[in-house]
Amino acid sequence: MPLHTDPVSGKEYALSHLSGIDNHSMKFETKIEQEKVKGSIDVRVVFDHHCYTREKNATDTLPVLVTDKYDDGTQKERVFDLSRYEFTFNLLNIIRNIDHKLCLGSRRNLKANKVIRVEHRDKRNPSKGTYIVMKMKRFSSDSTNFTLYVETCHARNNMPPGMDLSNVERKHMLILGDWLKEQHGDVIAETKKP
Repeated sequence: MPLHTDPVSGKEYALSHLSGIDNHSMKFETKIEQEKVKGSIDVRVVFDHHCYTREKNATDTLPVLVTDKYDDGTQKERVFDLSRYEFTFNLLNIIRNIDHKLCLGSRRNLKANKVIRVEHRDKRNPSKGTYIVMKMKRFSSDSTNFTLYVETCHARNNMPPGMDLSNVERKHMLILGDWLKEQHGDVIAETKKP
């Protein structure tokens, strides 16, 4: 992954730590007919550029690093964001240790499988904190390849709009287990084999 060089100061920011994590083992747990099923899957973790960029505003003089293009034809330019970048060093450890961390998962549409972890939550305003938005994907039913996309990570004062998430926090491993049970039962069946 390339470096980002600040155009004013000339300071370089390495992005190599965001090149992803291969074969990261993630634990899951679920219940089938009152029987607890535990296991783990190997995933590739991919960090999106939203983890270290923000949308460019009208007064920005920073150079555009990337342009997001959407299905409806719209585009949004993104610039380097130092505070997001600095948090990415914490982000790696959070993802590596997410199994037992409390998260909010998709409420009704388990296929969407969005998960949010809120770090640095403000005690006076529990909606305020650093939001980590993730999504797990499996590319085909005959593949054992799973990818966890870390879509974004940034400070906010409220829940991102349009997220259909449960209002009850649960351990990530339980959210992952329910998703696997509903969407990828073969993984659970393989885990249950003696």
